[in-house]
Amino acid sequence: MNTIIINKIMMHMLDFEHRKIYLSEDFCELNDTTQEYYHKKVEKALYSPAIKELVVPSLHELLLRADKMLEDDEEFKKQAKEISEKFFALGSVIEEMPNSNLMFVECKVDGEKMILIMKLNYKVTPISIV
Repeated sequence: MNTIIINKIMMHMLDFEHRKIYLSEDFCELNDTTQEYYHKKVEKALYSPAIKELVVPSLHELLLRADKMLEDDEEFKKQAKEISEKFFALGSVIEEMPNSNLMFVECKVDGEKMILIMKLNYKVTPISIV
């Protein structure tokens, strides 16, 4: 089993239905409850059998932005905001694009520092109120 240590997470909401983007001002709280949820998301993204490898040039925009995100908290927030805005602009021209969150994670996997960017779709789940 690989060791995953989550350092910080930022989440932005993309509402394609109402053409709005909701940008977080700060990092998500990491406590015992949320840490487990985020850890499962990261683990699933990293080790899913459905994962596909994509080779990009070393000067790809996302790689350069990820390097900047590792510099400090303000740069992390700035790059997350700009990536979200670009993704929202692209998603806005796609018909039937589902509402989602973009989750930005700084973590260490087996000691190697990483930036993960994940698009989280909403799931419809039944709820009973008693």
